Amino acid sequence: MGSVPRKIVRRTERVAVYLLPSVEQERILFDVYEAAKAVGRPQDIFRDALAIGMRALYEAGEIPDNVLNQRKLRERLAAESARRGLPRAFQPPPPVMAPAEPVLPYRSPGAESVPSAPPPRPMAPAVEEEGPSYEDLMGMMGDSSPLVVGDA
Repeated sequence: MGSVPRKIVRRTERVAVYLLPSVEQERILFDVYEAAKAVGRPQDIFRDALAIGMRALYEAGEIPDNVLNQRKLRERLAAESARRGLPRAFQPPPPVMAPAEPVLPYRSPGAESVPSAPPPRPMAPAVEEEGPSYEDLMGMMGDSSPLVVGDA
């Protein structure tokens, strides 16, 4: 006897999100939805955005623990993040490495101190030369009359 194919009845579930047009971030969401609707794909785009954003929030630790403890969300989001990985745009930046500690030369137990670098050589004092005066510069330009803009 062969197995009888089962008929799968699919039910969709609906999530409603209310947006305030006076809040810029929410206005952008609405505008993205409207733009996606114009090309006929608003559900696909929002579904992907919600999934990617949810994984990014989980990876960043931004979802409260009391939410993650419901419906095995912590385990499910961890498995989904491990399976799919985060898109490059949502990956956290690489860790900032602290500068290495300076390595001092080895000092034998009987040595008094580590030899230091020689003191810097004194520099010669700067010589200030007197340049041409304002009047000399104006004379070099040929015309000492002030620049007039507009009707005089």
